[in-house]
Amino acid sequence: LEMVRFIKIAEFIENLDPLLIAVWSTMVYIKISFFFYLAVQILAQLFKLKDYRPLTFSLAAVVVSMSVTMAENFASLSDVYEHSWPTFALCVESIPLLYLLMDTIKKYVKKKSINPN
Repeated sequence: LEMVRFIKIAEFIENLDPLLIAVWSTMVYIKISFFFYLAVQILAQLFKLKDYRPLTFSLAAVVVSMSVTMAENFASLSDVYEHSWPTFALCVESIPLLYLLMDTIKKYVKKKSINPN
């Protein structure tokens, strides 16, 4: 927003703050909604449920409680980012490697059970 105020092309560009905030907040809402939908669908498939709707309220409660307890103010949020976020991010980013490892083990066990020699 500060960079938009420094632009001196026209007078109306200096007053774009409300528009930029509206677009930004709408995009954040869409992003959170998409990731929440994705998480519910993945959990429904993981638990082999035919209907995903029973998970929505409980997952929403978990997300809200985690967001409230994770950071009560900016200082605690900064502390989370400095100390525990790198470990958490490393664990989350290593999930595809875990899937690859499990797939490799499954193929090896399947191959071993078909061909016992």
